[in-house]
Amino acid sequence: MAEALRDELSRVQNNLHHLQRSNTELKEALQTDGPDPDFKLAIEENIVLIAKLRARAEALEKEIHKIEESTHGSAAEMMMSDEPAGREAAAAAASNSREADTHADEMQTDPEETRETGAWL
Repeated sequence: MAEALRDELSRVQNNLHHLQRSNTELKEALQTDGPDPDFKLAIEENIVLIAKLRARAEALEKEIHKIEESTHGSAAEMMMSDEPAGREAAAAAASNSREADTHADEMQTDPEETRETGAWL
């Protein structure tokens, strides 16, 4: 389940990146070409979508964190087990969690890319 959420988070972050880039390009066009009501409307619509996608990304991140916490808790319980199978399962869970953390770190976006996009309006 966490993997599907990570995939969705990646998709949302990609959409955010493209909307932000689109707004930057539209704003540049407004500055060079002058007022254009269609461009201004597109920017405003993008700002609304960006806000919704940011909220979605935050919710996904929280859900992923919640799942990972429950996995870490289960791993700790298994590690305390005297049974070899419990220790092996805990070690596997910890390994998977470290891989997930590495993947999540790789997906972090540049703060410059996620700056507020509505400042020029």
